Order: sequence, then structure tokens, then C-alpha cells
Amino acid sequence: NTYLQEAITSERAHHDIVGTSPAIKQSRTRIDLVAPTSATVLITGETGTGKALVANAIHKASPRARRPMIQFKCGAVSAEEVEAELFGQLRGAFEGATRDRPGKLELAHGGTLFLDDVAELPVEVQGRLLQSLQNSTVTRLGDTRAKSLDLRVIAATTANPEEAVQKGNLREDLLFFLNVFPIACTPLRDRREDIPI
Repeated sequence: NTYLQEAITSERAHHDIVGTSPAIKQSRTRIDLVAPTSATVLITGETGTGKALVANAIHKASPRARRPMIQFKCGAVSAEEVEAELFGQLRGAFEGATRDRPGKLELAHGGTLFLDDVAELPVEVQGRLLQSLQNSTVTRLGDTRAKSLDLRVIAATTANPEEAVQKGNLREDLLFFLNVFPIACTPLRDRREDIPI
């Protein structure tokens, strides 16, 4: 069964990423290069250019493919809830924390954490996130014990990362940590030969 699953996976590699343009070929090549490593990846591109597809392809072709890819949409959660969502919580850590709950970092242990729209994270949380990722540990809200982490980080942003740093929306040290292996997604209007496919 495992052998057949692997055969199917290699046959359908990047099957979600459609196109034959040079930009798509370059993206596929970069995915193949980075997937077997544990390097942190930063995917940039406009909304709708397939950043999540690229992240998925990297995870599926990586040694962590049997473990989950946990996605966290950084702009979809209110600023007050971001820390609890990322780091987890203990019961009674804050008003409304009625039970112990692991955060996205803990859930991604052994697998991949996909931080979508990373420039939308509150700046004060970015520092704590960076510390967690650098130390490979996570401490739930209301807890004093740190748990060790083993995860791969893939981040995506629609904003230009350098401009986000200049505007104060993205910490420069976090960008430096995330931008180990950049992949840029090209919009369809710039690769019109892919439209019929």
C-alpha cells in the first residue's frame, strides 16, 4: 500500500499547479529543490496566485509528508486571540480560557506550519513567535513549562516583505528568519500561455 501511495504521489507531483510557462517551471524546480530539505520558505505573490498550492506541494514532497501541515491564517483571527491560537493556552490563563488547548505550533510538531499572510500578525506577537521558532520551543499561555518543537516553517505574504518592514508591519529579524528560500508566485496575467491549460 505504501509503495503504491508513493508511486501515485510521484506521478501526480505538483498536479495542483497547472501551467507550462517559464514562471511555473521555475516554481516547480524551486519546490523540488527545497522540499527534501528542512529550510524555511517564504512564498510571495498577489492574492490568488497559488501560494497555498506551493506550500502544499512543498509539504507533500518533504520527509514530513506523513505528518500534518497546519495552516494558520494570520489575518483571520482577532489580535487578542492570535497568541492563544499560535501558542495554546492553559485553563484559566485569561478570561474565557475554559480548557487546556494546544496552539498551532504544538499541532504542527513533527510536520509543517504554514503561516499565511504573515505580515498581518500583530508586531508584538511576531517577536514571541520568532523566539519560539529560534529556540524550537513553545510555552502555552498561562504555563511556565516550555515544550520542545520540531517543525518546518513555510510562510506566505501578499505584501512586499521589504515594504512591510519599512512600514513597521513586519519585524526585520522575523523576515530574516523566514526568508531562507524565497519563492515568488507569478499572476496569471503575466503568464498568459497558461490560460488555456
